[in-house]
Amino acid sequence: RPLAASHSNLGVLFADMGKNIEAQEQYRKALAIRGKLAADYPAERKHFIDLANSYNNYGNLLSKFGQSAEAVEQIRNSITIKEKLAIDYPGVPEYSRNLAASYNNLGLMLRPMGKSAEAIELLRKALTIREKLAKNFPSEPKSRKDLAAIHNNLANALREAKSYELALEQHRKAVAIREKLVTDFIAVPEYRNDVAVSYVNLGQVLRKMDKPTESEEYYRKALSLFEKLVTDFPDVTSYREDLASTYNSLGSLLADLDKLEEALDQYRKAMVLGEKLVTEHPTIPEYKVDLGGAYANTAIKLREGNRPTESLGWFQKAIDLLRPVHESEAKSTKSERYLGNCYEERSKAYDELRKYIEGEDDWNKFIELSPIESKYRLITKRWKKLLRGGKVNEAIERISELSKLPNEDSELWYEYACAYSLAAGLLPEKKQEYLDRSMELLKEAVKAGYDRSKHMSEDSDFELIRDRDDFKKLVAEVEAKPKKKKQSTPKSEAMD
Repeated sequence: RPLAASHSNLGVLFADMGKNIEAQEQYRKALAIRGKLAADYPAERKHFIDLANSYNNYGNLLSKFGQSAEAVEQIRNSITIKEKLAIDYPGVPEYSRNLAASYNNLGLMLRPMGKSAEAIELLRKALTIREKLAKNFPSEPKSRKDLAAIHNNLANALREAKSYELALEQHRKAVAIREKLVTDFIAVPEYRNDVAVSYVNLGQVLRKMDKPTESEEYYRKALSLFEKLVTDFPDVTSYREDLASTYNSLGSLLADLDKLEEALDQYRKAMVLGEKLVTEHPTIPEYKVDLGGAYANTAIKLREGNRPTESLGWFQKAIDLLRPVHESEAKSTKSERYLGNCYEERSKAYDELRKYIEGEDDWNKFIELSPIESKYRLITKRWKKLLRGGKVNEAIERISELSKLPNEDSELWYEYACAYSLAAGLLPEKKQEYLDRSMELLKEAVKAGYDRSKHMSEDSDFELIRDRDDFKKLVAEVEAKPKKKKQSTPKSEAMD
């Protein structure tokens, strides 16, 4: 048993150093020993507790480095053991507490995998357990803290499932508990931090609900708390991380409100904190990823503010930080996503500057980093770039092949239609043929659910077919259809 503990502790150490392979090896060794002990001594609970903890630690490590499916399997193994312990020993609250923690953990892992329904179900299970624990142990601040945390995490899952009113309700419950903890234990800084986190998440939900004024109010309330925490506890790096993240969130909101200079000021504050963290802790990849995200936010907002030339330097700073992390053992889903966003957005900046070769190179890198389900659409956009760059025959040949594949993606059909309409203006001898094909593909887009009539009628890609009767008729049909409400997607992320 002590040998297994040593392997487990080494795994934690390697994981903190970003050494994924070495950490996995140590966790597997701990798992092997603890699995054998549980099998050889089935009457001794301690071995099953140790084994469940090993599965949990190993799963968390795999999740951190982007091995989501394997991570989920390990957490499920942990839950199987913990469920049995909770059933067999109902008088031991720690077993119920540990089971709720694993339900919560698995729910958080499933959310970014697109399994929101299962995630919400697991988080509700955790909520049921923690509500009971808080009721049975009202004098224990930990039970109240844990209950607030599960309200918070369930709210974030509901937000991602677009159940905004339910999410708001859960966040308000979390805030009420956390504010009371601050009142009862004013000397505990952790509780102030939790309140600030809840304010950020309330800001995120309100932003989704198109309530920017209220959203900004909560972001600023969070900033006030985080800034005081950083002043009071300058050596606690997590407070600085959360403060930087909140500056980014507020910056993103302000940029969406066309307050670019105010947004850039918030990003600068985030970068100052991030640069200091990277300097002080050069071996921790997460700080580099977060700083790269701050650089990228600045670049993106500059590009969107019609300052593409100015954005290029910031894109390069972001890529220079993110690419080495992505190419190292410390690669994570977050670093991959941020790096992909940089290449995508810088490609747009190059296109705006008519540097199509550089733009195509970045777009190809973006495609390489994208999930498989997005690749067809992205490849199509790439060929549209080639169209604009003059490679008409090559581009249409590839788009023609792609358009023959089975597809239920309305946006992809729309991109095909755009490509043919553009090509018609570049090849006079094929003009009528390509315009007719564009209309056929546009009808497929509508059939598949495309409903953005205003965008369709104003899209410059359709300049050559806008006056056709069949185009006008199609736009009218789309206008007559009931519209699905769409929400903007902030670049910032909720805090769990």
